[in-house]
Amino acid sequence: MNAVKKKLRSVYKRNIDKDETVKDVVKRKLGTSGYVKQKLTGERSTQNKIEETVGSLCSKLGVEIPEGFQGADADTPVSSVYYAVSLLEDNGALFLSNRRTEFYASILKQAMRKNVKVVFADPEFFAKTDIDPSPYPIIFVENGMQKFRDYYAPYRKAYKGTVIGITGSVGKTTTKGYVDAVVRQKYPTFTNSFNYNSSHNIAANILNKATPGYKAFIQEVGGGSIASVKNSSEILKPDIAIITNVKPHHLNNYKTIENVFDDKIYLVRNMMPGGTAVVNFDDERLATFDYDCKVVSFGIETERDVDYRAVNIEQKGSILSMDVIHGGKTTSVKSTITGKHNAYNILAAFAVGGIMHIKEEDIVNGILRYSASGTRQNVVQYGENALFMDCYNVCNETIIKSVQILEEMEVPDGGRRIAIVGGENKLGDARVEVTEELGRELAKSKVDRIVCFGSDKTEEKDLNRFGDPKTIYDTLLANGFENTDLVLGFDNLVDYMKTKIEPNDAVLFKCIVYLNMAAAIDKVFGTGYCLSQKESRRGRKSKTIGGFTGIVIKDMNEAYITDVSDKLLSSKTVKIPDKFDGYPVFALKKGLFAYSDVEKVDLGNTVQHIGIGAFRGCKKLKEVKIPDSVKYIRSGAFKECKRLKSVKLGEGIIEVDKEAFEPWTEVN
Repeated sequence: MNAVKKKLRSVYKRNIDKDETVKDVVKRKLGTSGYVKQKLTGERSTQNKIEETVGSLCSKLGVEIPEGFQGADADTPVSSVYYAVSLLEDNGALFLSNRRTEFYASILKQAMRKNVKVVFADPEFFAKTDIDPSPYPIIFVENGMQKFRDYYAPYRKAYKGTVIGITGSVGKTTTKGYVDAVVRQKYPTFTNSFNYNSSHNIAANILNKATPGYKAFIQEVGGGSIASVKNSSEILKPDIAIITNVKPHHLNNYKTIENVFDDKIYLVRNMMPGGTAVVNFDDERLATFDYDCKVVSFGIETERDVDYRAVNIEQKGSILSMDVIHGGKTTSVKSTITGKHNAYNILAAFAVGGIMHIKEEDIVNGILRYSASGTRQNVVQYGENALFMDCYNVCNETIIKSVQILEEMEVPDGGRRIAIVGGENKLGDARVEVTEELGRELAKSKVDRIVCFGSDKTEEKDLNRFGDPKTIYDTLLANGFENTDLVLGFDNLVDYMKTKIEPNDAVLFKCIVYLNMAAAIDKVFGTGYCLSQKESRRGRKSKTIGGFTGIVIKDMNEAYITDVSDKLLSSKTVKIPDKFDGYPVFALKKGLFAYSDVEKVDLGNTVQHIGIGAFRGCKKLKEVKIPDSVKYIRSGAFKECKRLKSVKLGEGIIEVDKEAFEPWTEVN
């Protein structure tokens, strides 16, 4: 391929998530307001550079290099400083986390493969292992994790933009999405991706993204165990701290809701001087806390005066509308997301927009622009079925609210409302009590059927990780709800969905991400939701075989082609293999052959999913035969293929996105 085609392909694969032209990308990336100055290539802002040696690092930590040290000498440069070995670059420095000492041996082996120059370990925790430290470049440091957090403090202090931290039991990620959509209306913004919200991810983001190129820095802060938020917030030190709510979640570690609250509130306690707390006053614990900072409050049901209140909340189809009362006036807001409970997330984002002096019309536009994607609060019409997917995190409240949303969804004549739910996980000793409470609430539901889904592993540790569907099932029956099924195990769920879900059914998928519901949906419908979830991968690195690079999807036992070699891109004829690394090929990634010289393609006999723009701009491609295995052809898959004269669709097609074959129309 020539340089121009490579550039087009690079831009498309990196930047175009929807059906956009390259011109669209230029407009979106550079904008018309003059705020965003990033280059078309997606070049990130210049990162902070670590300029350390082993000696300078030890000096900052207040330790001496011991005699007989097995690592590098004091003048040896250090490339990176982390306490997650996965983030560590070659020739870096590693802090051993003070938790999960059973993994220390494995972590040290990985670090040595990366030629680690020095490892700092807390003697209190290292003593709990039986590891001989002599083969490793270990220096013992008292209270090492606190010293790690102190190390990152100068990088955070040097950042002059606005840091926004978001925590809470539920709603963090959606609130993050709304805040990002609002703030981005005015400022070049970094927002953490996926659920990368633990302290080591936050440290990495502070180092790499808290730079002058970004005027706003949005970071979700996860919990899960005592001091999780405390430790993360000591690194993040936000200027604006949002707390969505406090629920009895992750009780296996927190034990009590009081401990949950004590940890979440540290996001406020560890703010920068002069910071602002944005808190939900419908949550009684948050409303009655004695804050020693400026507070901006929001709420819906509270009788207290709040700065932002939502009224007239209505869900009409896929549009959520509400009025926001603030500063003595009322502003109408609309959002393309399902669920009235999202009004809280919108209020938090509206409040941040006010704090950051963003124009009201831009706040409203930002909220409208935000949309759900993947398997988080996403409702899609797929073939003859409506799929309501919300299968990442769960707690009783969100399960009940999701089922209530399903109750209100319209279905065609003969269609049913089916809820496939898993129980709340990580409940510890409260598992049975909390799950029975959920079952009693679900028994009041008006949906046509509730499928209780979970792992086929039933030991206590598995019920704690995946949820307890049998207790939900038994409680439903005990409370008179008979239209219920118990399904255990991934393969059994796939079989159930294939045989029991009928045309015109609306289906809710609501369970913890560890159950890999996204892969089950993909297996049945040919969608590609699992492809962006790290939990769906088999746990091994991608491989390159015969010019194709791919990964294997966990549970599905099928492969996903992610890239191809330059040689294949320049070939006239390309054959997609039926198997990759011994597994059937399931999907082709977005832009896989975009803007290449391919003239003819054989899609094989196993591909079910053709990704966004997979063959976009292949101007020499003349004909395509879609095999019966293909179920889903994404937007723009064959767009701008100007010589394409014939397409024959297989019998397995369920959904073809808009403009998949634009600009021509002859499809058989």
